[in-house]
Amino acid sequence: MGPRVRKREGSSLPEQPPPMISRILYVDGDAAVRESFRSWFGAEHEIWLAATPEEALVAIRDGRSFAVIVSAQELPRIDGIELLARARIESPESVTVLAACHADVSTIATALRRAHVFQLVASPFSRDSFGPVLAECVTEHRRLVAEHEATRALNVSRARLSSLTDSLERRIHEQSRALLRMRRFAEELGRTSTLGAVAELAAFATREICDVSGARVEYAITPDHCGARGAQSGQLPEDGLLYQPLPSGDRELGTLIVPAIDVTGQPLGAEKVELLVSIAGATAFAAGNCLGRCENRIAHDETILAMAKVAEQRDNETGLHVERVSQYCRLAAEALRARGLYLRTLTDEWIGALVKSAPLHDVGKVGIPDSILLKPGRLNDAEWKVMRTHAEIGAQTLRAILAGGGDHPFLAMGLDIAWCHHERWDGKGYPRGLAGEQIPLAARIVSVADVYDALTSVRPYKRPWSHEEALAYLGEQSGRHFDPSVVAAFVDSRDEVGRIRSTLADPGHKAVESTLADEQRAAS
Repeated sequence: MGPRVRKREGSSLPEQPPPMISRILYVDGDAAVRESFRSWFGAEHEIWLAATPEEALVAIRDGRSFAVIVSAQELPRIDGIELLARARIESPESVTVLAACHADVSTIATALRRAHVFQLVASPFSRDSFGPVLAECVTEHRRLVAEHEATRALNVSRARLSSLTDSLERRIHEQSRALLRMRRFAEELGRTSTLGAVAELAAFATREICDVSGARVEYAITPDHCGARGAQSGQLPEDGLLYQPLPSGDRELGTLIVPAIDVTGQPLGAEKVELLVSIAGATAFAAGNCLGRCENRIAHDETILAMAKVAEQRDNETGLHVERVSQYCRLAAEALRARGLYLRTLTDEWIGALVKSAPLHDVGKVGIPDSILLKPGRLNDAEWKVMRTHAEIGAQTLRAILAGGGDHPFLAMGLDIAWCHHERWDGKGYPRGLAGEQIPLAARIVSVADVYDALTSVRPYKRPWSHEEALAYLGEQSGRHFDPSVVAAFVDSRDEVGRIRSTLADPGHKAVESTLADEQRAAS
């Protein structure tokens, strides 16, 4: 596709394609559940039902292409994880979902590592709860199909570029220089890992290869999505511009913009236009890869965080506990930095990872029996011993997921937090009895935030402490339970902490506080 010439005011983005019906395979041994699934989603999608793993595999092997495969965990002879693992081999473009009644640590780790499930949902589910999950899976399938189509299209572009390279090597010195620069451009693209870096490299290389005064890459993606910031090299005139699309599957990622004349004032010839098309094709492929990796990482991270939510919902913790703890951690980290402490560590990126990983602190509670986890009163010694194992379970769970590979720094920090947030500054904590700065900084911050939130929240066995009572307790435990510098930073942010506590209060919390206040006034 050659470049388009248009005026500077630009044009609108292409219209979205109309929604398409997707083929969905649902596997469950319960006929009533299968028919409910068909009645929920049959008007929007083509629903196929299977009662057994063998029946599902026959449908897949018969050549039918399923956008989404949903399987119950408990199936005869072959469980849901094994079925989805085999389905992934038979139909790699299908997006898989596991519906599990009991999502214990082993199930979650095995589903992620062996079957590479895209989503794990609690069973039974309703139409309202599963509808958004199914919509996300259909979108992911379409993205995978588009990515594969883009790869096939790129192979054609590569062959075209290779042919052009062979001819350029037989031309004069100027054309040979362009060829060498194209080769270097391709090598440099292979080392880029972000959309912003791809744009900067493409703009600079286009200016050199096409001998133009400037070049600009504009993405048709919002800048805050996976860092999709464009770039410009040199100067562009007000008008007389060429606009070369950056195609990726069924959409354009953006546009490569150059002047219609070169630095000598001559219109760009056919050879330079061919170079421009090749540059745009390679740029689009590299940008598409970066975008795909970023979106996959986002989906993976959201799955892990959803697992943390499952752990919180099983506990006596209330719905907004993890959100409050995350925000308290952000305040404490920023206050530490304002005090001039840990400046090399407390970068914006580190604090962002802390906020993201703090919800993983109690992920190990998925492995604690309900009889202990949901007990309304205080635990006895034997029960408390079991409860304390959640720190080790959490670390083992995240370590197993990290062993699957990939660059997930927030999971590495989450492992430190899950393992160490019950350690004490004086060395009397658990599970390893670490002391002082042996305890990772992230875990020391989460420890203060978590205890503050536990003290000020309603529990079946206690009243909520006031903001001032909880801060006083943190002060009493400074240097014993908690890192003194973290406590001081937390207290520095006391007003903002109180605001977050009020803004993110759980339903019914204010009513309980009001009742307690009335009882205290009556008693006095």
